[in-house]
Amino acid sequence: MTKGLSTAALAAHKLIRANLFTEAIPLLTEALRFAQNDPILWGQLGLCYSRLSRYEESLSAVEKSLQLRPNARTYGQKTQCLLRLERYEEALESARMQIRLSGAGYGYGMESQALRKLGRLDEAVTAALINVRLTGDTVALSSLAELYRKQRKYRRAIELIEEHISEHQITFGNRFCLAYARMNLRQFNLAFDQFQLAKALIEINERYITFNPYLRLHAGMVFLCDFMCREGWRVPDLFLPELLEAVDWLKGHRDARFSEYQVKDFLSALSIIDKHGL
Repeated sequence: MTKGLSTAALAAHKLIRANLFTEAIPLLTEALRFAQNDPILWGQLGLCYSRLSRYEESLSAVEKSLQLRPNARTYGQKTQCLLRLERYEEALESARMQIRLSGAGYGYGMESQALRKLGRLDEAVTAALINVRLTGDTVALSSLAELYRKQRKYRRAIELIEEHISEHQITFGNRFCLAYARMNLRQFNLAFDQFQLAKALIEINERYITFNPYLRLHAGMVFLCDFMCREGWRVPDLFLPELLEAVDWLKGHRDARFSEYQVKDFLSALSIIDKHGL
């Protein structure tokens, strides 16, 4: 290893560990001038581009790394890039190569993501279950459950969460999924219970929570009570304190800045509040 290579590679490694990916790229490029056949340097360059959402450049660097030394971890990087680029058939092939090289659970997790994007849900569930069994990582199953809910396959969404995710692993996102699924099955008391459990999780982790879960919680309570009214049900007294808290929160955040996907829920909830004169 030449002095120039050693100095640039070491400095780049330190910057990557500090999450300074933009600063690391020129140093990795410099190091590769001395060692164009170093798969580790190409993999690190791919990582930096990926963290900066420069997925085409990341994919190019990762593929050069794989040409020099195929390994499961780098195939994982390639799969992530291809998923981001919406090249799902190629992502599926890459994930399966990762599985063949390692047999590790995370390859199955990415295989599940690719299959889900391709609309092959039953296969995606199978891959996600293998991932959960091998790693305990429930993200893939949670994503599938949410997809089933959006497809109005409410019982399947509930089944995935309640049968395959242990109680201590359930996130507030899972709780919201269960709440909306129960709501659409007209199981209103069970939906309310899930919103309450989600609220408890948010409060426990409050200092780590971003804005979005509060919006989902309070808009969800408004949607639940409105749905009950439209279905001819009386809103139970037990629900009213939570409903009023939700109304106050939503009204108090009229001037808040929302992301594109948050705006729809927020405006829908405010429209319901105005409709009922709350």
